[in-house]
Amino acid sequence: MESQNNTNQVQQNIPESQVPVTVPSAEPVKPSSNSFLVSLLSVLLLLAVIAAGFFAYQTQRLVKELRIKNEELSQPTSNPVPTYEPGLEPEPIPTEISTKDWKIYTNEKYGFEFKYPNELLMKSSLTDEASLFSSVRNVYLLSPQYPDYDNRIIDIENHDLLVPPIGWQEIEVVVNGYNAKKYVLIGGDASVKFDIYQIKSVTGGVEIMVNKQMPELVDQILSTFKFTD
Repeated sequence: MESQNNTNQVQQNIPESQVPVTVPSAEPVKPSSNSFLVSLLSVLLLLAVIAAGFFAYQTQRLVKELRIKNEELSQPTSNPVPTYEPGLEPEPIPTEISTKDWKIYTNEKYGFEFKYPNELLMKSSLTDEASLFSSVRNVYLLSPQYPDYDNRIIDIENHDLLVPPIGWQEIEVVVNGYNAKKYVLIGGDASVKFDIYQIKSVTGGVEIMVNKQMPELVDQILSTFKFTD
């Protein structure tokens, strides 16, 4: 009994700060719902950045393609469309046909001459006799395959005064070094096979009707035309 009382007395004399205190174990912390929202927003932000980069790339590529296309369209074509504006028609390009062995027609009375292929036929509105060709006012060339007058290749007539035809567009051209005028029918009537050239000389000039369906042959013949007076 006495020893028990002593033990109780000793326990009563121990300060409260020295009395052992049992601390309860900490419970595991549960993930907060805010962490899930942060992760979701991060994923959405990443997807938005990827989408923005993709659209920026596509836009840049489209702009580049449009710029290249515009540069191609701005380049002149290798075969420009012929123009009939006065003074802008290009001079005829010489063909590979040699005219050295061609026949020569010389009109002594009206002072001009030109060459023409040997197979063509020289005719006149007045006579077909070759001895009179040097003095006639009008001559024309025909192909033996198409001897009709409507199919003539060129038709040359001397004029003292060259008058512009009414209803035809005037174009300034050069024929074998001579300043000339070319006339094209306004409206482009398909039934009209001819254009008209007028070449002035010191004493007058000549008017030449040319077949539009044979441009290379016509240009080659005109390249040999010259005045002799």
